[in-house]
Amino acid sequence: MVLIYFLIATSPLIPYLIPFVFPFVALWMLVLGLRVLFNSITAILTVGASLVAVFLAAAVVFAILDAIYALFKKRVPPPKPVLKKSNSTGSNGSVKSSGSVKSTASVKSHNSVKAIGNCPLGSVRLLRPESTSADESDGPPPPLLPHPPRETPRNPMVHGLGGGDIVIILNLPKDYTVGYDSVAFTARHFVGIRNLPPGPHFFWASHSVNASARCGFWIMSSAAVHLVHVVQWHRDNEIFVQPTRAEARIQAGNIANIYNQLPPFRDPSAPRVQPGLTPLSTGQAGAVGWNRLTGHITATLLDRVTSDQEDGWNLHTCDQVKGSLKMGAEIQLDSTLSHRLFQSHELKFCFQQQTRTFSLNSFGSDRSRDAVDTTTYILDTLTSFTEQDVLGDLQFAYIVGVYLGNDACIQQWWFVVVRIFLRAHRLIDERPEFVARILDALNAQLCHSNYCLDASMLDSNEAQRRELQVSLIVYRSRMKETIDAWLSSNSPSLAAAALAFVKLEAAVTHMGWDLDDNYLRRGNVMLEDGSEVELDLDELEAEDERGEFAPEVVEFDEHGRQIGLVSWSAEAEGAGR
Repeated sequence: MVLIYFLIATSPLIPYLIPFVFPFVALWMLVLGLRVLFNSITAILTVGASLVAVFLAAAVVFAILDAIYALFKKRVPPPKPVLKKSNSTGSNGSVKSSGSVKSTASVKSHNSVKAIGNCPLGSVRLLRPESTSADESDGPPPPLLPHPPRETPRNPMVHGLGGGDIVIILNLPKDYTVGYDSVAFTARHFVGIRNLPPGPHFFWASHSVNASARCGFWIMSSAAVHLVHVVQWHRDNEIFVQPTRAEARIQAGNIANIYNQLPPFRDPSAPRVQPGLTPLSTGQAGAVGWNRLTGHITATLLDRVTSDQEDGWNLHTCDQVKGSLKMGAEIQLDSTLSHRLFQSHELKFCFQQQTRTFSLNSFGSDRSRDAVDTTTYILDTLTSFTEQDVLGDLQFAYIVGVYLGNDACIQQWWFVVVRIFLRAHRLIDERPEFVARILDALNAQLCHSNYCLDASMLDSNEAQRRELQVSLIVYRSRMKETIDAWLSSNSPSLAAAALAFVKLEAAVTHMGWDLDDNYLRRGNVMLEDGSEVELDLDELEAEDERGEFAPEVVEFDEHGRQIGLVSWSAEAEGAGR
């Protein structure tokens, strides 16, 4: 009622209010319409989403049911087909009539199963053919075919060009001094050599300007197969190294193309010079054969001496000897080397310089004897090594020492010759054949040093030269005591040892040495300032009291008379009584 009264009261004002109220009313109606439209769209989307959710739920349920059905179907095995037993009466046609007449008609039922033979279905029988007389007369079966021979893989480092082994040196610079065996020359471009005879061979090279450091390697040539030995020159360290296996095989496979370009092996005694080579020295290279210098060197010995190397037998001037002290010349040479990355090797010989020649288990006269006579020490060493090893070490030390200027090997040679061999006086009785071989090897080395080298090894140290000379004199006197008749000895082995020393004595006689017992005991010695003084030489004082002049130990009784002498006066008194 109040609203009606309000409308009636305000009706006169409606015409005036319409222009102001109508925009608000229209706007309100528009907002109301949009709200209704939005609510309708929301309702439609809600219904659509509900339908999609229902469909998805139905699909999930259907998939779950299908998986359960498949799992159940997999676990339950299908029923096995049952083979029904056939009607044997009907299938075999054994129906008898009432008149005892057997029917031969075969009546086959629908349950019959086809089978062959008289065994039940599913049974297993082992069948074998029956033997007949015809089979027995055939004889044994034919023999099997022989297995084809297995082809051994071919060594890629073997060549079929003949003539001997081949040595290839890679990357060697020009104008280097090269040497092999007793030959030395300056090569403008040296790549290798061919036709190497069987046996050990030693190659070395050095810069022609600075010859203080040299590098070399050993090669063992075989007479059975002809091999290609490939060695590479390391330009940075200036040493010989082993190339890779692939590079070595490539060079061996290409050997036929460069074979004619390689100079052949030249015998040092041959007078001619290979074309393209400049001779370094013209000494009497053929005076001593190479086989006499290296006859006891084998591949096994090279492996033992250079055991710290993985591959190859490479050597250098700076290599050391195990058990030796480093000399001052070696220290000075190491300081002058241009490449300090070089790693020297350690050579292992049978005799070590720091080893005692006597045993700590020996006492008294035995220890004194072993201290001055190395026979026991040599015999103990021969229990671990062979005579071939000992002689090979001596030849190895000499070759490497004189050709590479390796001071450690030279000192090892002096030690073995002077301190070991020439002090083993009882070895002449124990091993006379071994003594003869030692003296032959020493004879060859002294002749080679005197005739085949520009500077003899004996001239480098006057003290060692004199010590060697005195040792030979003492050895000669001791040998004369051992061998009664010298060359006419009843023992062939002792005669061979005596003959070997006679040859050695003849060789050193050409060097101006006199090994006679009448050795000069007084001589002049030149001092550093050039003045000469006369001195008594006492190297052979110990030899003055040997033989018939040797002192004798005697015993005396309480009356001062020598025990063991015959007293004629006592015998006469006894006879008179």
